[in-house]
Amino acid sequence: MMTGGDTGTVLITGPTSGLGRALALEVAGRPETDRPDLLLVGRPGERLTEVVDLVRAAGATAEAIPCDLSRLADLRAAAATAKDLLTKGAVRPLHALVANAGFRPPTPGSPPPTATR
Repeated sequence: MMTGGDTGTVLITGPTSGLGRALALEVAGRPETDRPDLLLVGRPGERLTEVVDLVRAAGATAEAIPCDLSRLADLRAAAATAKDLLTKGAVRPLHALVANAGFRPPTPGSPPPTATR
């Protein structure tokens, strides 16, 4: 990742558990000169709120963008929110994207997931 003060913003999908959460927390714990702002795109709920609170407590500028990436309407809304935050200067320019959202196989007997508008 970026170093030397040109850290910009990193958008991470799937920040509520596993690798995405570990990455968000690791980045948030970096020294201020090496720490990017974070846009955390994840399913709405307590886990997203918790990880955003943790990275903010570590000193990072972070914004939660609630989104179920299996829903096209949510994806479009998340993109619009990220664009708005970047345009308004709430976070620095986007420098990296970590597409980390996980996939959970459907339970037996359930229909396969489909994108919705």
